[in-house]
Amino acid sequence: MRWVRRVVAAPLLLAMCIFSGASAWTSALQQRWWLYATLSVLGWCALFLGLAATSEAIAPGGFGEGAMVFLLPMQAFPVLLIVSGIVRLVRGYRPRQ
Repeated sequence: MRWVRRVVAAPLLLAMCIFSGASAWTSALQQRWWLYATLSVLGWCALFLGLAATSEAIAPGGFGEGAMVFLLPMQAFPVLLIVSGIVRLVRGYRPRQ
């Protein structure tokens, strides 16, 4: 049963890492950075809670110490969002042509 926990946690970790990078990149390219940053934070929270609840329901007995792998997207997301704000500030808004 230990392998079930790892297999169930892998898609959640992958989805959270992809969303963290993609939402920060998308926010950096938008005209209203604050709006898109707020929406990406709300989307990140909803995705994390929804996928964690689903994975917890599937994995018998919960994750236990295996949940430590979720620290990567939790710590990377705020850093990536701040970097996207800095990129947006330095680059400025340039409409696509």
